[in-house]
Amino acid sequence: MKNVNKITRVGVVLVVVMIGNSAVMCGVKSSAQPNTTVADNVAKFLKTKNGKNAHLEGAHLEGAHLDGAHLDGAHLDGAHLKGAHLDGAHLEGAHLNGANLQCSFFINTSFGNADLTGSCLGRAVCKDSSFFKANFTNALFSNKPLGLKGTDFTNAKFTNVNFTNADLIGTTLSGAKFINCLGLSEANRNYAGKSGAIFSN
Repeated sequence: MKNVNKITRVGVVLVVVMIGNSAVMCGVKSSAQPNTTVADNVAKFLKTKNGKNAHLEGAHLEGAHLDGAHLDGAHLDGAHLKGAHLDGAHLEGAHLNGANLQCSFFINTSFGNADLTGSCLGRAVCKDSSFFKANFTNALFSNKPLGLKGTDFTNAKFTNVNFTNADLIGTTLSGAKFINCLGLSEANRNYAGKSGAIFSN
């Protein structure tokens, strides 16, 4: 397939995001399967929108319309999902380490217990979605606009996350943990504190 990224070996997936004149790099190790397996899985997923537990590491899905897709437990480490439409999609327990989710659309999307370590969510539009117990270690939320109104981050974990210009007001943050996070405005910090979030350095 023309838009399928063929991974040739186990290695490191790198996603570089430009913010002004600075480059922010998100990267994680990827345990991708052989080229033909990933390519076949991507082709099957695009036809059926059923990628439950599928190995889709490094897949090129930029701008894809994946509304309502089933991706529970899917391996999307290092996947390119910039501008993708995932409204109403199911990604419970999905592996999104180092995934590029910039400018993507998540409305009524479920990411419960998903691992978004090192993912890039700058300029993503996320409304009325659930990230219950999701892991955002080293994720990038910065780079406005980032719509998060109505999003549920109950018990989510934010470690070393960059929130520069992000707006958390209007989200659910009960039990959410903020550890060594950057760029949290005073308004966001006050709102999170009143919402039951936990802060530590």
